Amino acid sequence: MSDSHLQLEKFRKLLGGTSLSRDSPIYPAVLRFMRAFQGNLESEVREEIVDQIRITFNITEADLRADIAGKVKFKRSLIWDPHQVEKEGAQFAPAGIFKLYIDYTNSSEPPFLFHLFSCLTMTGATIGRRVWFDMAYFKIFPTMATIIVGPSGLKKTTAADIAIGILRDMELIKVYAEKLTPEYLIEDMKDMAQGLIYAPEMIVLLNKKKYMEGIVPLIGRLLDNPERIEVGTISRKKTILTDVAISTLYCSIPDWIITGASEDIFTGGFFARHVTQE
Repeated sequence: MSDSHLQLEKFRKLLGGTSLSRDSPIYPAVLRFMRAFQGNLESEVREEIVDQIRITFNITEADLRADIAGKVKFKRSLIWDPHQVEKEGAQFAPAGIFKLYIDYTNSSEPPFLFHLFSCLTMTGATIGRRVWFDMAYFKIFPTMATIIVGPSGLKKTTAADIAIGILRDMELIKVYAEKLTPEYLIEDMKDMAQGLIYAPEMIVLLNKKKYMEGIVPLIGRLLDNPERIEVGTISRKKTILTDVAISTLYCSIPDWIITGASEDIFTGGFFARHVTQE
C-alpha cells in the first residue's frame, strides 16, 4: 500500500462516522495536515480526503479549500474550552483497551491526555518483550518512557496513580516505585529486569544527591531493553541482567526539570528517550 493510501486510511479511521463542528479544535489540526502534505498525495487520494473532511465538518468544498489556502480565524473561547477538547479528544481513542480505559477514567479530574499516556505506558510495560518490531540489527519493543509535565494542581499524579493501581492490583508486572537508589534497583532486578519504574515526583528519583549518582545513566541504559547487560556501582560488584524490558512513568512540574533534577538527564540521550506529555 502506498504512503498516500496509508494516509487515506488514517483519515478514514480518524474521521469516519463522526460529525464535528467547524469550530472544533480538531479542524485547525486537519488544516495544518492538508497544508503540509496535500502536495505529496496522489490526486485521487487527495480528493477522497477532501470529501471525508467536508462531510465530517459539514462544509462546502470551496470553504475547505479557502481555509486550507489562508489563515482562518477561530473563536479562541471554543478552541481552548477544556471541556470541548476533552470530549472530542476522548472519542478518537482507539477501540479496545485504550477506549475502555478512557471511558473508565472519564469522570476523573485529570486531563484526557494524561490518562491516555498513562494507559499507553502501562500497556507497553505489560507487553514487555512479548511483541517487537524486527529491525534486522536490533528490535524495538513497545515499552515506553513517559514524563507527565504540568503545573501544580493539574492532577498529574492522580492520572498516573490510576494506571499504577491497576498494575499493582492485578499483579501484572513489577512496579519499582519512588526513591530508588542505583544499588537497590540493580538488586531488585537481578532475577527479572522487567517492569515499570514509577516516580510520582520525578525530582525524588532523579535528584542531585550524592547517593543517587549513577541512577540516570543506569535507567537510560535499561531503557534500551538489552538482551544482556552488566551493571554495577562503586559500592557494588557487577550484576548481569538479561531480557531487560523497562518502562518509566514520571510526574513533574516544569521548574523541577530545570532546577531540581540531575544535569545528567540532559546529556547522553536520557531525555531524548522519553515522551514528554504536557
